[in-house]
Amino acid sequence: MTRLTRNPLARIRIEAGFDTAQVACTALDISRVHLLNVERGRAGASPRLISNMASTYGVEPEIIVNAIRHSRRELLKR
Repeated sequence: MTRLTRNPLARIRIEAGFDTAQVACTALDISRVHLLNVERGRAGASPRLISNMASTYGVEPEIIVNAIRHSRRELLKR
């Protein structure tokens, strides 16, 4: 069963087959806390991480960048 989320970066992760952050962070070789902070817009992502996410999730880097920007904007609205 696919989980629903409003978070665009988490949605990309889930659609790529990484149902949990733990599975994704293992594939990305980063901590779960860092991945969740990036997804929530609380932390930035280096160009290397953006490239790794894009490659791992099977999307273009621009899609990752746009999702991160969206999360940052949503966080600032709160």
